[in-house]
Amino acid sequence: MFSLLKSSLFAFALVSGSAFAADQYAFDAGHSEITAQFNHAGISTQTIKFERFDGDILLDKGTPSQSSVDIRIDINSVRSNIAAFDEHLKSDDFFDTAQYPEATFKSTAVKQTGANRYHVTGDLTIKGKTHPITLVATKTFDDKHPFKPAHYFGFHITGDLLRSDFDLGKYTPLNSDHVKLIINIELAQKAK
Repeated sequence: MFSLLKSSLFAFALVSGSAFAADQYAFDAGHSEITAQFNHAGISTQTIKFERFDGDILLDKGTPSQSSVDIRIDINSVRSNIAAFDEHLKSDDFFDTAQYPEATFKSTAVKQTGANRYHVTGDLTIKGKTHPITLVATKTFDDKHPFKPAHYFGFHITGDLLRSDFDLGKYTPLNSDHVKLIINIELAQKAK
């Protein structure tokens, strides 16, 4: 009887674990964007975007705290719609992509704060400097894609940082030190 109960509990644990285990997701690159906004000379808000990024994303619907995010951003893909400014951003005045071609974000904690809201805390590394940052993620979609067989998540994510923390503070305070990150992503579940 004890061995039967033990076997049943073990089977239940396996079923329960697999039902809520973290699944791997990948960016739908054509429908995902990472942008950064800053104030230009007190006149207007300007936006730059990073066109190439990838990462390892584990999402656990049953236990969101078991989710994790590891993102790599190709800094050479920065775009501002002004070619000369793009090249300046890549220079050692700013990102110095010759030495630091990649930025990374690695989560250290994921906390659900509402029905569709999460705080994702992690280490952001830009230009060789690492600082903690908390991103606020709002889930916008969680279902099978209407035109594809895969399960999809959608998130709208925001965060705040200071350029000077990452040795990117040239022209402050004329241009704002504060930068707002605005990230909109679609994630497709990888085949098991």
